[in-house]
Amino acid sequence: MAFLTKNTVKLGPPGLLLAVGIEQHASALNDLGRNEMALALYDCIAQMYELRAPDEMKAMYRNHRGVVLKALGRFDEALPEFDRAIALRESLLSGGRWHNENSLARALMNRSNTFLKLGRIPDAIADAERAIGIFERLLAAGHPELADDLEQARANRTGLLEDRE
Repeated sequence: MAFLTKNTVKLGPPGLLLAVGIEQHASALNDLGRNEMALALYDCIAQMYELRAPDEMKAMYRNHRGVVLKALGRFDEALPEFDRAIALRESLLSGGRWHNENSLARALMNRSNTFLKLGRIPDAIADAERAIGIFERLLAAGHPELADDLEQARANRTGLLEDRE
């Protein structure tokens, strides 16, 4: 992995393809609960994503790395990853591609859950409500595949509102 980190500039676009494969492997490791190993892989491809990836891929990388950090209980480190993913997704929305909104809503829910773990309930509620608004709008625009995401976001918000009381 040190080879990839040291040779980011030299590798160019083929290096980004390699980094994408490593990112997919890291995501699978996270799904299997091998979070430390997943984080190590995300860390080794960070420079490649920053230097070579388009913003959409950077946003995906930041969100996935944040998920791993959250799974490890490193909430203070996960939060800036979600912040960056959200900022990147927001900058992409001007292109009018609905999947950027969908990914934005998912990143907002990840940040909401992180705020909850940090005891920042008002921030968690605000992100959950914003995500719900996005999911509702997309569902109304003809994306029924997001119905489960909307219901999950609503359930999370209900739990947050109960925690606040």
